[in-house]
Amino acid sequence: IASIRYMGGPAKDLPSNGFFRNPGDRPLVHELEDKVARAVAPALLDAAFARPWAPVLELGAMLLSDESLLPFVPKLRAFTRLQTLDLESNRLSDAALTAVAGVPLPQLEALDLAYNSFGDGGMVALCAAIGKRWYPRLCVLSAHNNAVGDQGLLSLAGVCDSLGALQELALQQNKVGDAGMAKLCAAWARSQAFKPSRVFLSHNALTSVSL
Repeated sequence: IASIRYMGGPAKDLPSNGFFRNPGDRPLVHELEDKVARAVAPALLDAAFARPWAPVLELGAMLLSDESLLPFVPKLRAFTRLQTLDLESNRLSDAALTAVAGVPLPQLEALDLAYNSFGDGGMVALCAAIGKRWYPRLCVLSAHNNAVGDQGLLSLAGVCDSLGALQELALQQNKVGDAGMAKLCAAWARSQAFKPSRVFLSHNALTSVSL
């Protein structure tokens, strides 16, 4: 399991004299990752979801696919005390995030979705849940290193007033452009509730217009 967590991290974290001495080895290592992840994911998820009273659900860096996670999403409804949901460094797309966003988590304070593969569709679904005030205590939203663009930012702008508890918003390394940023900034300026103290937006498609 430790090797999956290690191999699942960003490529820059791998040692130059490690798995990829020969660049041609990379597809073989990824194939091995996939096979091991598919084999162990059910057991790992069974163990993780066996404690619905827990305040933290750690599902990060398991190389989870939509196919692996989706059967377990309904079990989230039993996690009535959940404060932290960690889904970072997996392979989750819009479908998985849409399913997760369909579950109200009224005690949730931190949601980590970084290093996945969802885009605007997943963000739109998440914002729909936020607009229903399903996460009224959300303080930290990490969605960096995905494929969220202007449509996702437009949806986020529309629910700023439902994010009164938010302190940190991480959206770096996405596909946000000036149009989406303009919508978010305008909503931020109007909102009396949306007052995050830390917002990260580096490595997007922003120009000097956004500045």
